Amino acid sequence: MDITYKRNPNQNYMIIEGEYVDVGYEEKMLQENTIDVLLGFYTMEMNGYLQFWYDISGKKSLRDFFEQEGVTKENLYTIFRLISEAYLRLSEFLIREEAIYMDPDTVFLEQHKSYIVVFLCYCPLSHCDYLEQLRNIMRFIIAAVDHRQPEITELCYELFAITEQRSFSLGDLLLRLKDEQKEAQIEIQKEDIINAAREVGEDFFEEELEAEETEKRGFFDVIMENFTNWRQKYFHRKEELFPENDMLEDLEFDEMESATETVLLAENPNFCCGKLMYEGGGNGDKDYIISHSPFRIGSKEGGNDAVLHSPVVSRYHAKIYKRDGVYYLEDLNSKNGTYLNGQMISYHEAMPIKSKDTISFADVVYRVV
Repeated sequence: MDITYKRNPNQNYMIIEGEYVDVGYEEKMLQENTIDVLLGFYTMEMNGYLQFWYDISGKKSLRDFFEQEGVTKENLYTIFRLISEAYLRLSEFLIREEAIYMDPDTVFLEQHKSYIVVFLCYCPLSHCDYLEQLRNIMRFIIAAVDHRQPEITELCYELFAITEQRSFSLGDLLLRLKDEQKEAQIEIQKEDIINAAREVGEDFFEEELEAEETEKRGFFDVIMENFTNWRQKYFHRKEELFPENDMLEDLEFDEMESATETVLLAENPNFCCGKLMYEGGGNGDKDYIISHSPFRIGSKEGGNDAVLHSPVVSRYHAKIYKRDGVYYLEDLNSKNGTYLNGQMISYHEAMPIKSKDTISFADVVYRVV
């Protein structure tokens, strides 16, 4: 299957093209019902192939979510729980799991202040099975996790070990993450009780808690009984899967356009990456040195390298990154678009940038120097 993206000023689409698989009753079910956990879509035939056009406006892919928000225990538990609940919702409409295409680029989220909504991709085209889809998601998560944090990295490899089994389910992953949540809750409760006891000067609370904790730890000892063995096995597998030491810094999953013969930014690795010179729009925005790759641009404080103060700039709007000595601009499915020299670019469209190019992040304009 091929995945491409198209954008107009108001909407953004993900387009999947491939070999159609007969769905029978599901087509009528989808025509008569609006299923809130599925991406909205329509179909068209192009050059003898069936295309599915999915409306992804204002949504964030699973890939973007983990790259922007980070791989944490809380994020993993939240996402897998929401996906599990979405599959249960689909079962109410008799939608088969085989008809869902689950991938870091096809699972989408809407983030609100206090909650997240997940959207799955109904795709009756020929694709890999449900278990292989989960394996692909875990392979991506292993690459995305910060390997400088051993605790979350080990958890991710344990989840990956589960997906390496011949038979497993999404429930198995969720069960392991629930255990992690329980363990974290016990630590929180222990700390709260100790702090409360210290406030009133009651040392015996600590002695009582230690005995209770020893009993509880027996449950987790069972889970971690063979931890050392699988960790050695799968950390060895990590070297096989990702042999390059610096792969985590330069890894890109999308197929990029080959570099043109135009002299692009920073072909000399010892040269400064470049500079974004502010030319107007926004509210008091400033110049930025493109000091590293990826370089993220958006309105969210603390989540971007360049923070733009405009109400029409998305929280995570775009990024600039280096690949094979060339710097590219990519839109992150922003609401109001990213423009290179006046031309709107599509989501995941990698556009090479050069000196004197003009980039507009919604209404905020910069020139590359």
